[in-house]
Amino acid sequence: MTELQSVLMPKPSICSEDTLYYHRDGNRVLFDGYFNLFYIEKRKKYTNLVRLELFLDLQGYSSICLMHNKSVLKEQNLTAEFRQQYFFRMPYEETQDGVFWFSLTEALDIPAEKRFISGSYRGESSENREVHIAVDICTFRREDYVSRNMRTLLNFVQQKNRPEVSNHLHIYIVDNGNTLKNHAGIQAVLADSRNLMPDDTGTPVKSIIEIVPNRNLGGAGGFTRGMLAALDNKKEKGLTHILLMDDDAVFDPDMFVRLYGLLMMLKEEYRDITIGGALWREDYPYIQQACGEYFEDFLVKNSHPLYDLRTYESCTVDFLCKGENERPLYNGWWCCCYSLDVVGSRNLPLPMFLHHDDISYGLRNEDEGILFMNGIGVWHKGFDLAYPGTNRYYDIRNPLITTALYCPDMKPSKILKQILVTLTALLMEYRYAEAIMVGWGVEDFCKGPHWLYDMDAEKLHRELRSFWKEEFSLKDYRDLPESFKDVKDQIEKNRQELNIDDIRRGNTSGIGGKFERLRKMLFFNGWLLPAVEEPVALSVLDSPFRAYRRQTVVHYELGTGLCHVSERDRRQIIWMIKLYIKISWLILMKYQRNANAWRKAERKLGTARAWRNYLGIANE
Repeated sequence: MTELQSVLMPKPSICSEDTLYYHRDGNRVLFDGYFNLFYIEKRKKYTNLVRLELFLDLQGYSSICLMHNKSVLKEQNLTAEFRQQYFFRMPYEETQDGVFWFSLTEALDIPAEKRFISGSYRGESSENREVHIAVDICTFRREDYVSRNMRTLLNFVQQKNRPEVSNHLHIYIVDNGNTLKNHAGIQAVLADSRNLMPDDTGTPVKSIIEIVPNRNLGGAGGFTRGMLAALDNKKEKGLTHILLMDDDAVFDPDMFVRLYGLLMMLKEEYRDITIGGALWREDYPYIQQACGEYFEDFLVKNSHPLYDLRTYESCTVDFLCKGENERPLYNGWWCCCYSLDVVGSRNLPLPMFLHHDDISYGLRNEDEGILFMNGIGVWHKGFDLAYPGTNRYYDIRNPLITTALYCPDMKPSKILKQILVTLTALLMEYRYAEAIMVGWGVEDFCKGPHWLYDMDAEKLHRELRSFWKEEFSLKDYRDLPESFKDVKDQIEKNRQELNIDDIRRGNTSGIGGKFERLRKMLFFNGWLLPAVEEPVALSVLDSPFRAYRRQTVVHYELGTGLCHVSERDRRQIIWMIKLYIKISWLILMKYQRNANAWRKAERKLGTARAWRNYLGIANE
């Protein structure tokens, strides 16, 4: 029997949100939380699973109740006084959809500290696949995060009862900053990984962690370097899949148990399907930021944004349970697993540096399909509480590339409209540096694919960072002068009272009614009227209309408390008009010709040969 998913409990170092694991009804513990539900329909559609059992190792519980949805399958008394193992056959063969779960009744005469639970869902398949997973982690000077995550993984594979997946993992850490060799924590992990216990055959286990030095060519360059390493070792190590993961994400190691069990039972028709990983928020760990997104009309869209997973009802809806996706979805590289029969020497990402590299690659391979399973995913910091900084440039240039490649029917006028909406919002609240980067992004797209390949991406990124720091320098809001006391008080209040509903509402504060919006737009948010001297605080979540007629705007990040003071400058009007004209001319007159060039060059720039030259490893 192969482990398919462990019975999980909250862990302070990973996630302590009880409702993601179980709910309580008096002295009954209902293991119907997101991580402990067993989804049936997806297993039926995608895998060769034919037999399912629940294994439990228990002490301190007097009875168990096996459940299918809200129906009781079986009730049984348990021996509470001492630890005992139990095996329960689940009626998987006769059940077509819904979820399995179970509840336990606590023995009231057993103290809480003596209660114990461990277990897993295990299954047999009519046909098993040989699976070996390369884990591809790209990092740039985040040594402490990498050290923490590798220690978590190493502790997992070194435990007494080693999970089967332990012998089927190899980790490539692509070091874009070339700093890991000097980090004591990383070196300690590497040393320990070379002393793993022997496998079941008695053969000593080689280190499963490998550091791969690399130039700083962003996420695209780092992840692709890991792909190349996996392809080079595919035959020797028997690698079949590659899992791309962010370096600073938090994960439960059981994710690897679930991924391995899923991959080894895939049906032949789905052998190359992409396994997407959900993204949960670190600040609100019960919130699912994303579980598959799609790209449409020059925008990233999410059908279920900021989804709350705390209730049984929310975790048993169709989009989580059913084995189908209505839209062509892609998944971010925070946690995404591809077949190495799909990732090949002639099918590698484009050198976009960062942002949209995962979108572009996901759309290119969408015909292989994508599958999401509960418990496969990571926690990560929210993306919506800080300013984009240099990403503003990439968030214009790279979507233009993606649109050219995968949305050939989209009219240039519609693309222009989306870009001008972004540009107008930035100018309305005096974010001049980002507006300039919007223009640069459009210009550089129009330079064509060979410019992207030939230019020094590392140098360009340094220049963007230097420009951003100079033009939009950030400092702690508490260091603002006393004349900003009211603004400081407002920022403090907003940060203390921030909740997930505020984040959901985003970009609505200050918009007003229809007439008020029209009035603000006609006067370009007050630029054409005398200024109000009193400064206003404006967070990333606020609408630009909050800056209406203000001479001074204090932009601040809700997450960090860092801020920047911007001033309205009417001398910028002429520059703004020129920028509108320039971008309009580039999109309307040059977009289509450049889009054709991008489509012709896509596969050529995504080959192993091109990437080896780009990364400077042609002779390896």
